[in-house]
Amino acid sequence: MPGAFSGISMAANALQLLQRAMDTAGHNISNVNTPGYSRQTVEFKTSMPLTIYSQGWKALGTGTILSSISRVRDAYLEQNARNNAGSLGKYQTLSDALQQIQSVFQEPGDSGIAAAMDQFFDAWSALGSNPSDSGARLQVQSAGATLANRIRSSYAQLSTYGKQLDTQTTATVDRINELGQQIFTLNKEIRGFAATQGTPNDLMDQRDAAVRELSGLIDTKVETFKDGSYSVYVAGYPLVDGIEARSISPKSLDPATGTFTSDGVTFTLHTGSLSGQLQAMQQLQTQKGQLDTLANQLRTQFNTLHQTGIDQDGNTGINFFNDSVPQTGAIDLDLSAEVKASPRAIAAGVSGAPGDGGLALSFSQMRDNAFATLGNKSFHDFYLGNVGLVGSQASYYDNATTTEQGIATQIASQVAAKSGVSLDDEMADLTRFQRSYQAAAKALTIYDQTAQDLINMVNR
Repeated sequence: MPGAFSGISMAANALQLLQRAMDTAGHNISNVNTPGYSRQTVEFKTSMPLTIYSQGWKALGTGTILSSISRVRDAYLEQNARNNAGSLGKYQTLSDALQQIQSVFQEPGDSGIAAAMDQFFDAWSALGSNPSDSGARLQVQSAGATLANRIRSSYAQLSTYGKQLDTQTTATVDRINELGQQIFTLNKEIRGFAATQGTPNDLMDQRDAAVRELSGLIDTKVETFKDGSYSVYVAGYPLVDGIEARSISPKSLDPATGTFTSDGVTFTLHTGSLSGQLQAMQQLQTQKGQLDTLANQLRTQFNTLHQTGIDQDGNTGINFFNDSVPQTGAIDLDLSAEVKASPRAIAAGVSGAPGDGGLALSFSQMRDNAFATLGNKSFHDFYLGNVGLVGSQASYYDNATTTEQGIATQIASQVAAKSGVSLDDEMADLTRFQRSYQAAAKALTIYDQTAQDLINMVNR
């Protein structure tokens, strides 16, 4: 038969469990500002009843036990957060990169290549109208040097930014590998803890935070096992499993295809900052190639025509721009040595007569000529078409980034409502547990007094 001593045990157990509940609420309050922390809740359930016989068998309650201390998580929201992190990482990276590329060209504006090209053709037109004017020749020389310098400078700036992108991409891959190792280590700690001591909620929060960060860098999928461990796949590549944490080599990245290779298998990137960086590198190479095409076509067309003319000293066969075989593109575009040394080397006509400006007028009319090597476009349209494409892509990814940021804010609000710590709720729980603790303490006092009375009766 149960007696006063069983009541003491039941009340004492209730005090201990309610203390754990208050400890958990205090733990939540302490971590209200901890990134990635999930609110923890205490679950109670009734303990096994005591069977007694009193005019038939009866089940008498024996109090409560602590069922679990668990995280409040929503797997659907967590998956949405990872997906959003991947898309946001990619779009933000591309938006920033394309804006950086766009800023190199400084279009529209007086400092860009388009303005220098207009001034260059205008100078040829002025020379054609007055071929005997030494100032007009000097203006052609200056405008040609300015155009070559801006093309060369833009190419150099793109090359410098390309090196920065290489560094950023390597850093991203290094961080992916670090997070993989971190998740693998946490897997081992979680398995070991869960096998002997229960669910390690805080360690699981740390692992989920690492997975969420990883999702922003590369498209990430997670597989959960019964022992609480994760297998993590990035772009289909098994970065983490139960045996080891693997790594990605920066040297295996291919910007042209947006892939990386490991053990002979190629994996395609779809989301995350790394995908955006590879696409930005490819876009950068495209723009450098377009500048090379523009520079080489300027060399070819102007040199071919200029060689047919006669300069003020009676010389012919002179290049206007420097030339080499094979052509080197934009990296070293400049005036030829002769033209750079003296504006007298500029040929305005083919007869050598002081008033012959026919060749200069032909150069000025080249402004509107379309060339097959430029996609049947003029120099001006070819260049501005490429710059406009970069601008439209930058605008697209900027808008996409804004959209994903709005989604991220919405998901964060949903996660906070579900898993975040509310100080008001925790204080309400603390008050509720405190009242229960006081009641259990009062019950313990009553049971203790009853037991004391029984002992005194026996001792008489």
